[in-house]
Amino acid sequence: MRCKSCNYRLWNLSSRLCPECGTSFAPSEFDFTPYSVRFLCPHCEQDYYGGSASGHLEPSEFDCSGCGNRIAMDEMVLFPTEGVEEEQTGVEVAPWLEREKRGMPRAWLSTVGMAMVAPGRLIRGLPGETDCESGWGFGLLTTTLTLLTACLPIVFLVNLGGGIAAAIGMTLIGLLITVIAGALASGIFITIWAAVAHGILRATGHVPGKLGGTAQAICYSSGAGVLIGIPCIGIYFGWIWPVISAVIMVKEAQRVSGWRAAAAVLTLPFTILFGLVVAYGLLIAFTVAGVAPFTVGDGGLEETRTVVKALTAYADDHGGTGPPHAIVLVTDVDLMEVDLVSSDSYSWLDGIPVGGTNLEDFESLPDAQRTTFAQAAAAALPEDVIAHRFGDFVFTYHGVADLGVAPPELWVVVCTFDPDSNVQPPGSAMLWVGLADGNIRPVPLRTMPEELARQNELRATLNLPPLPDVTTVRHGQPARGK
Repeated sequence: MRCKSCNYRLWNLSSRLCPECGTSFAPSEFDFTPYSVRFLCPHCEQDYYGGSASGHLEPSEFDCSGCGNRIAMDEMVLFPTEGVEEEQTGVEVAPWLEREKRGMPRAWLSTVGMAMVAPGRLIRGLPGETDCESGWGFGLLTTTLTLLTACLPIVFLVNLGGGIAAAIGMTLIGLLITVIAGALASGIFITIWAAVAHGILRATGHVPGKLGGTAQAICYSSGAGVLIGIPCIGIYFGWIWPVISAVIMVKEAQRVSGWRAAAAVLTLPFTILFGLVVAYGLLIAFTVAGVAPFTVGDGGLEETRTVVKALTAYADDHGGTGPPHAIVLVTDVDLMEVDLVSSDSYSWLDGIPVGGTNLEDFESLPDAQRTTFAQAAAAALPEDVIAHRFGDFVFTYHGVADLGVAPPELWVVVCTFDPDSNVQPPGSAMLWVGLADGNIRPVPLRTMPEELARQNELRATLNLPPLPDVTTVRHGQPARGK
């Protein structure tokens, strides 16, 4: 405890004036480390110890247990507690608050160090909620520097292909964007985090301080997050340390139990983490299962044209009849296995059955075995089949005696994704229909019922059974005549 005017030691004084310069003082004007100071009764020298957060007596005025006189803390004589050095009685000031004296770089580094290894000491060295601006400044500066450190090498390497000069220029632009976006995002996140944490504290019991105290703890805990700045890997583990630091600081700042501080601080980060894990899991599940939006792009047009061309070639060589199974187009007409899977779908060759194997394995079999499996696939179709699926195509030529003289508008194949590997298509999806004359016709899925009705009217004139909804035809479940 020293005079704020001349730095003179003010211990062991009954007078309230500094002996050196005459400046008045009161013990209540100073903060002490709890229990580090002895307060002596001015009448009988009975000693007391300040155990409050500021090292003061509570209450500050009472009847002395030694002599019975009414005494107040500001009239007592003060000494450091026995065994405690004078330097240990004062409350440690957070380095960031001494940046003018220490210099900003040194003050920032010291504050970061305390946030990582001594968050309790750091928060005790802050002036409560009276200097929240410094906390916000530290938090924004720290998170922005962390983002810059994490992004700098990545941005530089991404732009290195255009040369050193271009890479430097693009990197500077990227860093400017990072500073602006990082500061804005950090401010929003800290605000939301502090508000959520303080709201949970209030919901779970009494809170001595206000929102500013919680926000200040959150801001300074960002110093422990500098490890996030390690490029590529920091993001995976660097967030753990600031969260732990924030729990300790909130506990000290608001004088609440550890479990309340943990519940308040951890709720938002773990909610975000849980959401990311769930989203990532769903993404992986959808990718593995092939569950993705059904969209047939222009690729479907050319793929359908390729299949129709092969089908027409087979019919020309076999008196106008179609093959017993679409796999014959692969064995007898140079159609590639991959031509039966649309590039826009999530179907895979190993998911397409061919006799007792799948299309992926079929591709590498010797010719004799390919013929055997093709014959088995054809034999598995029922005699009254009217449409069967193979890959992303439903073949509807069955029962037509001569494709060469069939009506031009007769459907012979439809490009519609395998429903076992793709989700239900939306109404905006486009199907591609291969016609008997070799042309390809686009049919929006939303108009398929009307188009199918007209097609079945045409089929009726040829004594062909009506087609069902072609999008529902599956491998192993061909459409049969009624």
